Amino acid sequence: MTTDAPWRPKAMELDALAAALDREADLIGGLAAALEAQRAAVASGDFASLQQKTDAMGQALMELEPARWNRRKALAGLCGRGELRLTELEQVLPSPLPPGITTARERLIRATKDAAREMTINQTVLRRATEQGQALVQRILSRTNLETPEYRPSVNRAAPPVRSPVLVNRIG
Repeated sequence: MTTDAPWRPKAMELDALAAALDREADLIGGLAAALEAQRAAVASGDFASLQQKTDAMGQALMELEPARWNRRKALAGLCGRGELRLTELEQVLPSPLPPGITTARERLIRATKDAAREMTINQTVLRRATEQGQALVQRILSRTNLETPEYRPSVNRAAPPVRSPVLVNRIG
């Protein structure tokens, strides 16, 4: 006798997906916070903090790929497809989705939107700061009134007179 019972994933597999989504959300949330702090460091001229925040962003980005790999691995274990949009989970997993997955997915989507917003703001701020810096340099250089040096051969300049060497005898 065969049963046509619907497929049910194991709780362990669902927990692994929820944990992977949570880890990604944490990393991307940290990236968004670092972007905001980076902008504050630029505004205050705190270059040490700016370097620290840039390093933190680099670290978060390095950790993000393994986190995404863990998500793909968990999805592949659940539904056989590692590449799946977050909005497609209901299509491949039994409904309703467990609350842990729903919550983690919402956190990841929100963190991604926040990071994208912070990145857009930073790009605008940094572009404007660069443009203003270039304009300032241009104004400074245009106000110097330095004469442009000319490199022409001397015209009709008399050569200095040649003097004969003179011996001086101090002894006597």
